[in-house]
Amino acid sequence: MLKQILSKNNLEKSYFELMKRNYSSGIDGIMLSQLKEYLILNWKDIENQLVLGMYEPNIVQIYELLSKKGKVREIYKFTIIDIFIQKAISLILQDKLDCLLIDNNYSFRKGKGTIDIIRRGLELIEEGYEYIVEIDIKKYFENIDHGLLSKILFDVLDDKVLVSLIMKYQSCLIQKDGKVKRKNKGLITGSSISPVISNLYLMDLDKQYIKYNYIRYCDNIYIFITNKDEGVTLINNISRCLKDKYKLEINQNKTSITHFSTKQMLGYNFIKEDNIVKAKKNKQETKVKYNYWHKSAIMKEDNEYHIINDGILTKKDYSILFKSENQKVEIPTEVTEHINIYSQIIFSSNFFNTLNQNNIKVSLFDQYDHYIGSFIPINHHKSASILIKQVENYINKSKRLELAKKIIDGGTTNIITNLKYYNKRNDDIQLDNIIDDLKICKQEMKTANTLEILLLQEARMRELYYSSYNIILNNPEFKFTKRTRRPPKDALNAMISFGNTLIYQKIANEIYKTKLDIRISYLHSATRRYENLNLDISEILKPILVDKIIFSLINKRIIDVKVHFEKRNNGVYLNKEGKYIFIDQLNKKLNSIITINNKKISYQEILRLEVLKLLRYFKYNEEYEPFKYRM
Repeated sequence: MLKQILSKNNLEKSYFELMKRNYSSGIDGIMLSQLKEYLILNWKDIENQLVLGMYEPNIVQIYELLSKKGKVREIYKFTIIDIFIQKAISLILQDKLDCLLIDNNYSFRKGKGTIDIIRRGLELIEEGYEYIVEIDIKKYFENIDHGLLSKILFDVLDDKVLVSLIMKYQSCLIQKDGKVKRKNKGLITGSSISPVISNLYLMDLDKQYIKYNYIRYCDNIYIFITNKDEGVTLINNISRCLKDKYKLEINQNKTSITHFSTKQMLGYNFIKEDNIVKAKKNKQETKVKYNYWHKSAIMKEDNEYHIINDGILTKKDYSILFKSENQKVEIPTEVTEHINIYSQIIFSSNFFNTLNQNNIKVSLFDQYDHYIGSFIPINHHKSASILIKQVENYINKSKRLELAKKIIDGGTTNIITNLKYYNKRNDDIQLDNIIDDLKICKQEMKTANTLEILLLQEARMRELYYSSYNIILNNPEFKFTKRTRRPPKDALNAMISFGNTLIYQKIANEIYKTKLDIRISYLHSATRRYENLNLDISEILKPILVDKIIFSLINKRIIDVKVHFEKRNNGVYLNKEGKYIFIDQLNKKLNSIITINNKKISYQEILRLEVLKLLRYFKYNEEYEPFKYRM
């Protein structure tokens, strides 16, 4: 058989099979396109070693592959020459050994597949075998015993050199995380030999139970029976046989006896219509509402991306790959600066390597839209001189108070501008009175001589502002009673909290692009959390960004209490579609253009300039004046 494997015809066939599979290269760096040249130079020596039984496979490297369900699979990667040799072996083995297998083994065989199993199942159900025993072999590939496998191969092949070569590939040296060890149990995933010999390993078991309407598909055994009692006996017998003879165990959680009408088998359901049993492909239910979320998520929004669906983030070539139930989306690293995650995400280690290499920040939010934290690339450096200036302005009470007053003054001015805009439309005496009271508050805050007094006055100003919401909105479904946070108690508070969270991160992104230290703030305490300076700047911009978006969404009836919110843990939150709408509106708002002093500028640029103004204040002692929007 080894002679047939090494024949010119079989080697050419192996070569062309590999070319079809489009392998790029082996772990030795030799490209598939270079294989022919490599064989011309080296094959004679390799062939001699194979014939004499002296050939030793190269070290195999293990990589971890993350499935959509979060399970980690180990993938073994070979050199290109070992891929080629194994392909040559498997082609002959499969052809020569297929005749030893029973017809009802459908694993890795030419001309046999899932459809054939389902078709055979339908025949047996029609014959009256209405119960299906399913036995799942626990980690079948990983637990195959090398000693027993070697004996089975010797019995079948009667070729010591070939069997030795096959077993060398199964017990090769493997490298993982820099450590090298020899594999002493289980088959190598990714080897073209492994599927063929996995069939041989349970060949005798297959023959032993063929009389019981037995079907095997890799590590799954199906037996069609007429009553449940018979199934219990079969499970016990097969379990004992697997353990005693093959050193394998069954997975109790995946082993069952069920009536065909309630059984899902290899992605199919059996149904009875007009006394005829049919097989119907089980289609996974898709989340129609959010199926097109990725259109917004992968759109370039000033190099920032939002992920709201559950899934996996990993590296793919030179991109970041996001995989969910419904889609695969590539995010280009060269134009990405920040990723916001509002869902359950599984990360691979190479994903974080990619973030570091490309200086990409990731911000995480929990199910209640609370900011959890961020991944900051290791090459993000601070400036010691600017940090010293920031700290000096923080510990100097008069300087800190001066900065805090300017921030509050900018925010209050923008709040008053907001109310004037809506009062032009409503001409409401109540709004007139609130605007007048806010102007008084603004003057009082300018004269505050301590930060504590300033914060008390700011809180009163906020209460006045919030009292205007019901006048502006005039919508009983979005009635403002009081500000509630963790958790927000109604839909309006849910929108305020979510909008604030978004703007905090937008500002944080701009801060991280500079040498400013985000930990040091002046209006807010700098000891409560890691990111603080963005909270200060947000007080200036929230009225003209977050608040105006909320008013617009409600007044234009874009957002609906019954459709876009959900109740969880004694709170009210935007659901996925609600978040999508809000993020989309914020992005549009940030990219919209306004004219200030005869100059056209976007809100995103205003946000960025606000950060840069603070940077210049600390770096060059330039006077800081917050952005004030005036109609």
